Amino acid sequence: GGGRAGGGPQERSFIPDATMFYVEIDRQQPSGGELGRLGLDTRPVLSEVVAALCVERVQPAGLVDAWNQRPPPSAAATAEAADRRHGAAVVDQRGRPQRVRRGDFIVEVNGLQGSTEGMYEVIARETSLRLLIMRLPGQRSRTSRSR
Repeated sequence: GGGRAGGGPQERSFIPDATMFYVEIDRQQPSGGELGRLGLDTRPVLSEVVAALCVERVQPAGLVDAWNQRPPPSAAATAEAADRRHGAAVVDQRGRPQRVRRGDFIVEVNGLQGSTEGMYEVIARETSLRLLIMRLPGQRSRTSRSR
């Protein structure tokens, strides 16, 4: 067996202090018509470290905007979510739900990572999306002032 210790190949690819959280979107419309729009302006970002879709803008009235408006989860649901999703926090330090905002990076779509083209393909095709969002340290939201 190989004598190298450490996690899997993906473990080291993300920035250690980054905030990671999942966004789960169901694009199936009740009317059964075409898929709902995510409402995200993104651009592909490729570096030696990560392939990601950078969020340029969250459009009002899109599915991600609706996800951002959802009520805070219960404490039990938060604990279960953190446990189930390898520690990706669904809430911030004050217990408020994480929101997608400008400057965030989508680093995984439905388990696929490492290819911006592949991520775009999954987004275009799938009705149910699970996005792993990475926010770099120091990305302060301008709306909330820290006291």
